[in-house]
Amino acid sequence: MVVPLASALVARRDDYFDVLGSYRSGDLAPLLGTFIRSARITSAESRITAQRLHEIPSQWRELTGPVRRGSAAAKLLDLLPSTPILSSDDAVALIDAPRSSVFDAISRLRSAEVLRALTDRKRDQIWGASLVLDELEDLGNRIAVAVRR
Repeated sequence: MVVPLASALVARRDDYFDVLGSYRSGDLAPLLGTFIRSARITSAESRITAQRLHEIPSQWRELTGPVRRGSAAAKLLDLLPSTPILSSDDAVALIDAPRSSVFDAISRLRSAEVLRALTDRKRDQIWGASLVLDELEDLGNRIAVAVRR
């Protein structure tokens, strides 16, 4: 996981631009201080998110109930931690399953609220792993709150 340092910097954008101005004037200390503080905050919050992301696959199994080993749904669940956003074409290619099985798996995971539609399109829908996307959004929010304290 990449530590989202930019999330911390953008949370106090005006301050960030002020320290950049100081840097341009020859004073490196404020910029270094901002980067150090941002790195500490994002590292701490990223550790929390890493633990939560680690727990998500077991939460998915609870949401979906029993899934047959080797099924398209099982393969898709295994894929989602590393590919939380995908199209049905992506899923077909990545899990090497018949298109009809992939559509059934997507439907099942959508019904279980593991996946959610990310576009309003009827065709060529893009799907997102709800818990993963929610956690990443929460990470950004937690970083912003911590930086603004």
